Amino acid sequence: MTEEEMTDEDEESLLNEKIFKEKNSRFLKKVEKIDAEVERIMEESRQLEISLDESRVRNEVVLLDKFRELKPRDKPSGLPDEPGSIVYRAGGDGLIRELIPDNPKKKRYFLD
Repeated sequence: MTEEEMTDEDEESLLNEKIFKEKNSRFLKKVEKIDAEVERIMEESRQLEISLDESRVRNEVVLLDKFRELKPRDKPSGLPDEPGSIVYRAGGDGLIRELIPDNPKKKRYFLD
């Protein structure tokens, strides 16, 4: 092999190496962009999970507050109605409160 042939082979090898590095560099840039996008999506997902958890806690607090508003003599429907007690029954827009009269012959009074 002559020096010119070696030089041509060396030049070709250097050219191939340069092309490889350039393609590798472009590939790595694409990978970095994808990694950044994945990280952004993961952070957004975490924020949505936190928001969902906060919403659940707020709903539970509201339900707990409503439960605490019930008086000791209040009871859910389905249990025997005691005179003078307030019962809650399902209504069209939510709960209907009824006062059970002391005398069973009297009418029930709707409180809402």
